[in-house]
Amino acid sequence: MGDSEGSQLPSDIFMELASDTRYEILKMLDDKPAHATKIASALKLTKQDTHRNTARLTEIGLIKKNAEGFFLLTEFGKAISSQFPYFQFLNKHKEFFENYTLGNIPEKFIHRLGELENSKQVSSVAEILVRLKKMESRTKNQFKLMATQGFSDEAKTIVDLIKKGVKTQVLIGKNTVLPREALEGINIEKMMKSENFLQRQIEKIEVALYITDEDCAVMFPNRRGEINMNKMFVGNDNRAREWCDDVFDHYWKFSKPVTSLNDFIK
Repeated sequence: MGDSEGSQLPSDIFMELASDTRYEILKMLDDKPAHATKIASALKLTKQDTHRNTARLTEIGLIKKNAEGFFLLTEFGKAISSQFPYFQFLNKHKEFFENYTLGNIPEKFIHRLGELENSKQVSSVAEILVRLKKMESRTKNQFKLMATQGFSDEAKTIVDLIKKGVKTQVLIGKNTVLPREALEGINIEKMMKSENFLQRQIEKIEVALYITDEDCAVMFPNRRGEINMNKMFVGNDNRAREWCDDVFDHYWKFSKPVTSLNDFIK
């Protein structure tokens, strides 16, 4: 059975993008239009190489030349270039994803993984704990938490945030474990009644999130579907925080009230 035109793999696009030079030209033009001489100078290309590569990109419809002689991205080219961060993030962390998975995170958020492009991977449990404590201690307005576990004094930290007037939202799942010793000395009933503390539950935590005023952290599950504190991505730019916020809000939307925290204490 022959493939229809729309179902064929756009191998010609991937072939053109496989060239570092053409990839750099697209990145350059994504910033602003440029004349051939500017492209040649910025990328240290000969006149012939510049012509050959711009011609190939023009032929495939990714760029075009305007009346003033400047090359610029077509709308098609802009759409393709907008996906570069997605591939850059995955390529940069391909070793990570040999042992970890995106699990059952909704596909629409997987398509937006490029928003985590500037996040930093932290691979030390000690450093992860230090970073999370620092993030939480300096937030003044909001704290969102969705996790299967927390550090030893997480509950105390949350109580302190609530007292400071920080709006705190916590999502827990059936795979969330609240260590009994970490709750010692905490008036759970009083905490749950605080107007600054909102808690809800979902069936399962698919990805761990820590979101504060300025920072966000993400933990993906390993191949066994478990979320541990061995690896974490942390970011502080708007795109990373927007991704984390949107993922959290998605799960919050489908959550239900927590009747009792006792079911999660072990």
